[in-house]
Amino acid sequence: MPNDVYPWQSRAIRANLLSSLLNVRRVSASVNVKATKLQDALLLILVAGPVVGLLLGGIYSWPAIQLTKGREPWLTLLLAAGVAITVFGIGQASDASLFLVGGVWVLAVFLLLVVRRVQGALDHNLERFGMVHALALIASLGIMYFTIRHAAPTHA
Repeated sequence: MPNDVYPWQSRAIRANLLSSLLNVRRVSASVNVKATKLQDALLLILVAGPVVGLLLGGIYSWPAIQLTKGREPWLTLLLAAGVAITVFGIGQASDASLFLVGGVWVLAVFLLLVVRRVQGALDHNLERFGMVHALALIASLGIMYFTIRHAAPTHA
């Protein structure tokens, strides 16, 4: 009995069948790549934008870098002002003690100066300021939580 009894048992036919299956996978993979690129773009806009812009202080650092062109001490002063807007804005909204809010701001400016000293210049580096801003934001939100939670209820 010969080896090629059935057509799919032939080596040439199996090779053609395998290559056609691989081509189908390549075409479907290219369609998936286009869909994946769109999903990545949407994910970038919906998740990374707010994280970098709000949590990591990109709304302050990017314009400060553009205005000062990365020159010190002006960049550090603008970044300290950005942290002040965040910290004092949250403190004002929660009616927190000015002493606590000022302490968080002083700590954030101190951390900003330490990061600048240890890591070097802050120009074109959103991450260095981002960690300082994120810590200041979390501390401010913590103060807001405890201020609102421990506030005496008002009865009209």
